[in-house]
Amino acid sequence: FFHSCCLLLWFVAFSAAADVLNFEQIAVANDDQRNLVASSNRVWIRNSVQSISFHTLARTTDNFDGTMYGQLLDNKQQPIYTIDTNGQRSSSFEVSNSGDFLSLLSTPFGIYGFHHLESPQPASTRFIEFKQNQSTGELSIVSVKNMDWSALGGLWTPCAGSISPWGTHLGSEEYPPDAKSFELATSLANIDTTASSSKVITNFMRYFDLYGTPTSPNDLTLDIVRSHFRPYRYGFTTEMNVTSTGEYTVAKHYSMGRFSHELSVCLADKTTCFLTDDASTNGGFFMFIADIPGDLSRGRLYAAKMSHNNSIGSQLLGFDVEWVPLYNESVSDFDVQPFLDASFTDLIDYVPFDDSAAEHCPEGYSSYNLEGLSRECIRIKPGMEKIASVLEARRVAAIRNATLEFSKWEGISFSPERNALFTALTQIRYGMEDQRKKGQVNTMYDVGGPNHIRAAYNPCGCVFELSLQSDQRDVFGFRILSGYVPSSMRDLICGSPVGGSVQDGTDSCNLSLPANPDNVAWASDFDTLFIAEDSDYHVNNVLWAYSYSSKELKRILSTPEEAESSAVYWVPNLINNNGWSYILSSVQHPGLASGGDGIIGYIGPIRISTENSGELILSLGEARFEPIAAATVLQRDAILSTESISTFDSIHPLAFRTMAKSGQVFMGQVYGQLTNAMGQPIYRIGDDGKKTSVPHISDDGDFLSLLVKPFGIYGFQHFESPQPGITEFIQFSQDDLTGRLSIVNVSHVSWSKFGGLWSPCAGSITPWGSHLGSEEYPPDARNFQQASSIAELGLDSDDNEMLTDFMRYYDMYGKTSAENDLKLSTIKKMIRPYRYGFVTELNVVSPGQYSITKHYAMGRFSHELAYCLPDQRTCFMTDDGTNCGFYMFVADVRGDLRSGRLYAARMTHDFTRGAMSFDLEWIPLHTTSMKDEDIAGSVNASFSDLMDYAPYDSTKLNPCPAGYTPFNLRGIAKECLKIKQGKKGLASVLETRRVAGMLGATTEFTNWEGLTYSAERGLLFTSLSTVRYGMEDYQKLGTPSRTYDEAGPNHIRAPYNPCGCVFELELTSDVVDTGGASISSKSVPSKMKDILCGRPATGGDVFGELQKCANSCDIDLPSNPDNVAWMSGLDTLLIAEDSDYRVNNVLWAYSYGRGELQRIISTPFGAESSAPYWIPNLVNNNGWSYIISSVQHPGPGAGSRSSIGYLGPIRIQRAGTDVSISTPVPTANSSDPKNVTVHYEPLRNFIIGSMALLYDTDTQMTDAQVTKAVESAFAYAVRQRIKIACTASVVGWCSTSGLLCEFPQVSARRHSASGARSREEPRLRSIVEWRIGTGHRRSVLEDRDAVAHLIVRREDGGPLTNAVAGYMNGTGSSSFFTTFRTALVSRGIKPSSTYWVYYPRFCPTEDVSMQCNLTDVREKVAASTFTFDFVLGEMPDFDIDRDGFTVWSTLGGMALGGAVLFLAVRCQQWRVLKQRKTAPKRVGDDELED
Repeated sequence: FFHSCCLLLWFVAFSAAADVLNFEQIAVANDDQRNLVASSNRVWIRNSVQSISFHTLARTTDNFDGTMYGQLLDNKQQPIYTIDTNGQRSSSFEVSNSGDFLSLLSTPFGIYGFHHLESPQPASTRFIEFKQNQSTGELSIVSVKNMDWSALGGLWTPCAGSISPWGTHLGSEEYPPDAKSFELATSLANIDTTASSSKVITNFMRYFDLYGTPTSPNDLTLDIVRSHFRPYRYGFTTEMNVTSTGEYTVAKHYSMGRFSHELSVCLADKTTCFLTDDASTNGGFFMFIADIPGDLSRGRLYAAKMSHNNSIGSQLLGFDVEWVPLYNESVSDFDVQPFLDASFTDLIDYVPFDDSAAEHCPEGYSSYNLEGLSRECIRIKPGMEKIASVLEARRVAAIRNATLEFSKWEGISFSPERNALFTALTQIRYGMEDQRKKGQVNTMYDVGGPNHIRAAYNPCGCVFELSLQSDQRDVFGFRILSGYVPSSMRDLICGSPVGGSVQDGTDSCNLSLPANPDNVAWASDFDTLFIAEDSDYHVNNVLWAYSYSSKELKRILSTPEEAESSAVYWVPNLINNNGWSYILSSVQHPGLASGGDGIIGYIGPIRISTENSGELILSLGEARFEPIAAATVLQRDAILSTESISTFDSIHPLAFRTMAKSGQVFMGQVYGQLTNAMGQPIYRIGDDGKKTSVPHISDDGDFLSLLVKPFGIYGFQHFESPQPGITEFIQFSQDDLTGRLSIVNVSHVSWSKFGGLWSPCAGSITPWGSHLGSEEYPPDARNFQQASSIAELGLDSDDNEMLTDFMRYYDMYGKTSAENDLKLSTIKKMIRPYRYGFVTELNVVSPGQYSITKHYAMGRFSHELAYCLPDQRTCFMTDDGTNCGFYMFVADVRGDLRSGRLYAARMTHDFTRGAMSFDLEWIPLHTTSMKDEDIAGSVNASFSDLMDYAPYDSTKLNPCPAGYTPFNLRGIAKECLKIKQGKKGLASVLETRRVAGMLGATTEFTNWEGLTYSAERGLLFTSLSTVRYGMEDYQKLGTPSRTYDEAGPNHIRAPYNPCGCVFELELTSDVVDTGGASISSKSVPSKMKDILCGRPATGGDVFGELQKCANSCDIDLPSNPDNVAWMSGLDTLLIAEDSDYRVNNVLWAYSYGRGELQRIISTPFGAESSAPYWIPNLVNNNGWSYIISSVQHPGPGAGSRSSIGYLGPIRIQRAGTDVSISTPVPTANSSDPKNVTVHYEPLRNFIIGSMALLYDTDTQMTDAQVTKAVESAFAYAVRQRIKIACTASVVGWCSTSGLLCEFPQVSARRHSASGARSREEPRLRSIVEWRIGTGHRRSVLEDRDAVAHLIVRREDGGPLTNAVAGYMNGTGSSSFFTTFRTALVSRGIKPSSTYWVYYPRFCPTEDVSMQCNLTDVREKVAASTFTFDFVLGEMPDFDIDRDGFTVWSTLGGMALGGAVLFLAVRCQQWRVLKQRKTAPKRVGDDELED
């Protein structure tokens, strides 16, 4: 029930289905309402109810900076005037009232938008700056600019539009003039014979300050018009964008074709776009595939070819769709631009159509029906195929046999959830009929065409659905490069005439269905389609909301008579991820009875689930995987994975998806191929120590990062062994629809400037978006320097093999047993131990370009991984080996690891908490910050340059000489060490483990592996693969031994556990190091304890090694945990195994809150489950998330090839972060007060962070039921050991009769039952805070009372007489307050003058059958309130009465019945960073975390 940011409590009488916008429907406008804008007042969304209304942003006659909003300007930015009856300029400005599409673009520099003014000509657009009230969500206009299109010859009829996936405005030019008519015209009267009409062209001439009409030419002649106006400049998709300076850019995309563009919509892949053709009749449907994502200046244009498929539609309105390419290659805007002033006959040959002949057109010509007005015989001029395909797209489509019979194809919208397009055709008529016109026999629209469409006449139109497919081919068999190609189309919902005929200006189409649907808009995530009308057959045009799943239609907006509901668009979560969302809608060309002004505005604001700073808020959710069983013998060589995960009450199917295997070839690069310093392949070593002809491909793929950059998705992957180590630089692509990732390109990272890379193991992604890698098991510098033979270079045979293998980096081959090319002197010359053993950092700096570095200042040891916290300064490093340490690095500068302070941990057992519990102290390894640049010059040094060494003599009382310190080196050797004078700083980073041991740090750990951080819990989680050797108390594998503890402090004295453990570390602020200096981090580990350990399968104590390659550790617990990863927001820890005591290593999911383990991946025999990493919401906030995992070194039965992949994709439901205000629909019988009660009940389909308190008229709940419901939320907090701070707000109240409501916080106005607004009221602010914390074990039932203790105050400090009063107790108004005040004072809470306080009861009587006078209640509350300073702490113990939220009142002598109080509560997670004896801080201080 809790969420890291928000707990919503509300009373609701109606529970809407999850993820549906359920609007309160408005009625059909009556005679008194025909000239009004009416809208829905409420919407149910994700189990809350929100008040909404239509908000006007501007009217076309509004004045902005001295200019009327709708005023048209010419190419010199001077006013355009109307034309009088004589064809002359009048004295009246031309003002458009035909506002169409409006965009809202949230940019880093503000909220902007572009607005189309569709008619009259010349058309115009407005560039608008908006501001948003982030508290209420309301939008307002800051400034308006007329846009200058003169560089492009002006703008023609901008109709609908869309917002591109890359955040630009896509516009349109509708009804462009016909170029053939224009060229062949003999007078102004026939300069355009299409639906555009000659008058529109003469109107447009005003753009050039030329006035006239076809019948009264005035300034105009045919030659003058032709000298200024060229048809091929108009009829395109337009694109508008906002610059960083708050200005705009404009473009026309000629490559997308010229026709009567209603709108263009581009899909999530940023290449596939669909373009509707709003011809009066005989139009087409087009698809454009851009060559480059997000760049519409070049691509391929296709036209649709339809054939009836009556199995998928009704009324002959089901079709199969094929696609016809209009040209055989891409066309660019640049290709077309030189031809914009061309004439029709430059592109097309034309001869008359012969109606009387059997063959209407000569050979080589194709017939074409021009909107039923004429028939033509046409052919493309040789060499003009490319240009004609876009400038005469409709004619070329006819030549290619595409379908050109559609009538008024309007809006189109994309549903990623349904993988479908939704679109509208205003009428089914003319060319869409079968040799008919409006149902009557007539061939004028089908002669000269293929007559593909043969549907029945429907004057009321239809909305259609198009199904999208991938891997589609065009009619010539060539693959279409898109995963979103329509393959079928069916009618979804159609209007229908009343009585079989229609008449303009009447309700001739069914009022319960859309009439002549125009634009449509899909509400992503809410399964709702908005449908706007542009109909002569409804007196008042309507905006509909259509629920796809329930098939329910609701009217949500009604426009004045003569207006159309225009340009609907859904804008979710506009800015700063605060959740405010809008249904944009214009009221276009209303009649004079309503004032005649066009209106732009929106329905809303609607607050939906929100995001915080671009990241999905998921805290305190849970992940429940479908667990898999342990692999059987038959499954031992397979990768098995869970098939589903349940998150936020949603179930997601899952699979392990392999992206690459070692040895796979990408663009000529072999994945995992070892390469030398020259970038050439490295080969395997033969038994004779010589180079073989077999390239050496690593099967030890380890950590993979995914890094999202503005220019793409990239990553780096480690290949850990053999030596030399390598990393691969990878470019990925993500399918926005399915979330699947794939590899685009791979290249090998060159480490030559650092002398190569040593054993890169695990890693992490920094908070600033770079990749942190590691170098594990570096060569020991002392042993290396003192070696007298190749066989002595390493401390053991494994070390030796790594060193001789590494020499292949320099193209030298050999091994200890067959030295071949190798000589001791050569190895010592080429390999310098201090070059290796560091944290590495890699980043992507530009497309395909990376940077690399090694961070010497972070210390040199056997780095498993480094992990940096969100403060971007505090990093932790684990040390993977025997007798190792644990380290912390605090950077000097946020996000810059090149300099900082290095610390080592000293552990002390805390046996009171368990055998594996420790207190931590931190030892500074040097007194000042160290810098990479200062260390780099010393990486070629020798051990003896830094330290003096003397043999350890165990036979003596003091085994080391005076001034030397003993040190146990991995249990292999004991040393006596002394740092050379002046070399402590350098030694601390190049001999980190030795210096740490010498200074008293704990260097006894074995195989310290992965580490991860939980921001929600404020904990680190880490794993130690085994508990043995130095961690035992003078034992080895459970039997006595001095090997690992002699010459050390023996800090750790744990029992032997060969199966390993996972630990958690508590973080603390204000910590001082062992030298007494403050550590400049607020996240310093202070305690560590085991939370989950494996155990031998036999149970009990164990001695010696377990049997390998068998399930020797308990199969239901992690065995030898390796890397771990916290699933932020899902309270889940991923634990990967690297175990010899397991047949099949496993990736586990451990629910921290539930304490539940689930197997989610099983790897093949011989493999380890490596490098899990949780990648939530990878790119563009689309929710796609991944569990990255590698399958390292599988056995021969599985092919022996390492695999890198992910478990997923998982689409995480976005959870809300702010208060939702819920409004009930009161239905109680006001005459029977006993029917009214408050019903507490958790919703089944709740969003994480929500608990619904349902207003219910039928169900009486017992005290026990109320108690259980309220207790559950707080019990969760106690169980999770978190603290919660909450703010409760009284947001309003309503009488159950619905006659009176007050919601001052919602709208800042009171509303009567009629909806009339009264004077402004000050808003309420209120606070209630409580804490539940670690160690707090008193009854949760006592804390639940905090829900009801409201602390309310007016912002202006005045009495709270006009707001919802609180509750009172007892028979008098002062009884409760006296009792409560006494209780507070007794708890040390002192009165002040800050807050009003109320308790849950309105009436000053226990008798609910008696009605209270509302005025009396208010007066008594105001008279008896007192104020106090509310200090965070325990709330007094009062009971919640289940009938307490009821008020009885009268107003004006009329009984109102009951009323219900509405609360909204915002909660934040809170944790103590340092225990203080003083009172804790208030909400909002640094201790509080959202």
